Amino acid sequence: MTQTVIDVPAALAALSAEERDALLRAGLFEANQARVRQLQLELAEARQRIADFERRFGCSWTELDTQGLPESASPADHEAYVDFAFWQAVASEKELLLAALAV
Repeated sequence: MTQTVIDVPAALAALSAEERDALLRAGLFEANQARVRQLQLELAEARQRIADFERRFGCSWTELDTQGLPESASPADHEAYVDFAFWQAVASEKELLLAALAV
């Protein structure tokens, strides 16, 4: 297990090691749960944006990225393509973080 050194307030430092460790473990658990909830919201937003792009382009990101935009694509289509790539990357990042934080 990785160890991290942190500075704690004097009141916390004055507690027994057992009590201090219990509080820190509980605090980390609650912080982890809060972060998981935030990441789930961010992932839901990314997935919604991806679904919007899939409806717009009529295919998945993988298909679009493989095929590319047609020659007749408008500047707005090119901008949407870049946005699509961004939200796909966001979703992938959030999925990795959620997997890492799974308790």
